[in-house]
Amino acid sequence: PGGGYSFVTTIDNSYKMFVYDYDYSVSPYTVSTRIYHLPGIISDISSPAAPLNEMSGMAFPNPSSSSVTIPYEISDFDGSAKLIVSDVSGKERRNILLNSAAGQVVVSGGDLHPGIYFYRINSKGELGQARKFIIQ
Repeated sequence: PGGGYSFVTTIDNSYKMFVYDYDYSVSPYTVSTRIYHLPGIISDISSPAAPLNEMSGMAFPNPSSSSVTIPYEISDFDGSAKLIVSDVSGKERRNILLNSAAGQVVVSGGDLHPGIYFYRINSKGELGQARKFIIQ
């Protein structure tokens, strides 16, 4: 049992892919980190419209034992939006009103049981991409 995530970023004008893998079968659990150099130029052959909402960064610290901070940016903010936090069963655990187009939200893990949680923005009735954080 485990999980992981990856992302691509630029460092010194080259692309790097970071991969984090978690192994929860041992206590304390282990985290392996791999960094891959991606040769060449990464480009998009189409120019999709800007997403309705996007997270400008990942939740941090992740994993956490107390609380996580979630930065966000909503490109088409109409005055109200919500950050929704759900557990792995899909049960909504938090519903936080967002009053600005950009900022960060601190989610307290006080009553959240250890596990994986998903968060996404609901703006204008549309749900953005889900991301996850871990409470230990």
